Amino acid sequence: MVVLPTLKITGRKTLQESVYESLKLALMSGEFAPGQPLTVRAVTDLAGTSPMPVRDAMRRLVAEGALEMLPNGLMRVRLMDRAQRDEAREIRQAIEGLALRRAARLAMPSEIDRIEEINEGMMQALATGNLRQAIFANREFHFAIYRTARAPALFQLIEGQWMQNGPFLMLYAERFLAGERQAKSARLQHQRMIRALRARDVEAAEQAVQADIASTALLGAEDARRAPRQPDADDRAPARRRGRRPA
Repeated sequence: MVVLPTLKITGRKTLQESVYESLKLALMSGEFAPGQPLTVRAVTDLAGTSPMPVRDAMRRLVAEGALEMLPNGLMRVRLMDRAQRDEAREIRQAIEGLALRRAARLAMPSEIDRIEEINEGMMQALATGNLRQAIFANREFHFAIYRTARAPALFQLIEGQWMQNGPFLMLYAERFLAGERQAKSARLQHQRMIRALRARDVEAAEQAVQADIASTALLGAEDARRAPRQPDADDRAPARRRGRRPA
């Protein structure tokens, strides 16, 4: 069962913006599977709102490449083939590497303390086998760093990539974080990022996040080699996750 983050309606946000933010966070957190069909009615039921703001938010996500409009008018979570995922990895390494370089120069000690606290929570979740919480904490860890880069346009680009890649990244994240070697790698790269931020070492910060991204991408590539066939962007049938996925 998909659970959308609670909608927070404030005087500063329209209902459409709140629905959009909720869907965006769900996509980045892997709540939806690659190729999963989404209807306005289904999302309306999940969001507990009227169809109009949901329809507007979903159209916006289509324009941003996170959702796809099919010839029959239905929408689904974007599918990407191997080449597209490889390109996405290179883009992420470039823009998230830039964000780490800026963060290493600009992050305040109190902000780094908070980043380290989030990372400790992720490691505790891993130690207790709570992979879903670990996955969410991983996203929170990264975005806490990206906010310290103090670059709104760059942050928006990163969000766009996470929306498009989130369903695929989270598809592999449970296996990635469940393996002892992979969890150790994630722990190492996160610690490297934190040390680089404290040392104001821009080169080490960039290299650490790029290695972190490459590790998850490598696991996805291994899955692709073992699988008999990967879904194409033109497939009509939605891709489905195997095994448990976040409720």
